[in-house]
Amino acid sequence: MIGSVFSIPSLLDSVGEETVTDMLQTFSCVSEGVQLNEEVEKFVRNSSVEFYKRKMSVTYLVNDEDDRLAGIFTLTHKAVDIPAEGMSNAQKKKIQRFAQLDQDTGVFRASAYLIAQFGKNYAVNNGMSIRGTELMECTMSVLHDAQEMVGGGLVYLECEEENSQAYDFYIKCGFKEFDHRYSQIDKQNYILLMKIF
Repeated sequence: MIGSVFSIPSLLDSVGEETVTDMLQTFSCVSEGVQLNEEVEKFVRNSSVEFYKRKMSVTYLVNDEDDRLAGIFTLTHKAVDIPAEGMSNAQKKKIQRFAQLDQDTGVFRASAYLIAQFGKNYAVNNGMSIRGTELMECTMSVLHDAQEMVGGGLVYLECEEENSQAYDFYIKCGFKEFDHRYSQIDKQNYILLMKIF
C-alpha cells in the first residue's frame, strides 16, 4: 500500500543530501539472492541525485504505509522517433496531436515523457509492500500533473527484449509497442513502448 511520494529535489531541500543518499542506498533489486535489475539499482544508488543536479531527470521515491522505501520511478523529457508504418489512420491521428510526421522518412518526431527507471525495492518485504500497478499509478499521477503545467501527452519507456514479465506488465498498463533499438553500450535489444494520456 502507498504511503507517500517524494521527489529527490524536495527531499534534498527538506532533509539534505547525506540523508537522501543514505535512503537511496537501501534500494535493492535482489530477490531471494537473484539480481533482478542491476541497472536500476546502480542508477538509484549512484546516479539519481547527480542526474537531478545536472537537470537530466528526476527520481521519485514511493514509500509504503509504514514509511519504508517501496519503489522508485525516474522521469525525464526526450525527443523520440515513432515509425508511422503499420499504424492505423486512427493511431496516426492521435499521434499527430503531439508529433510532426517527416514525409521523407515516414517517422513521427515527438517530444515525450520518458519513464527512464521504474522498480520495486526488494529490500522491503521482498518487493511485496507495493504492487507494480500502484507504482505505475503514482508515475502516471506525476505525469498528469506535469501535463497540466507544461502540456504533452505521450509517455514511453524501454523494456529489455528478453524480459517478458516486464513487457506483459507494461502492456497491461496500457502501453503499446512501437519500435525496437539495440544498445551498443550494454549489447542489449530493447522494445520501446508508448502510451497516450
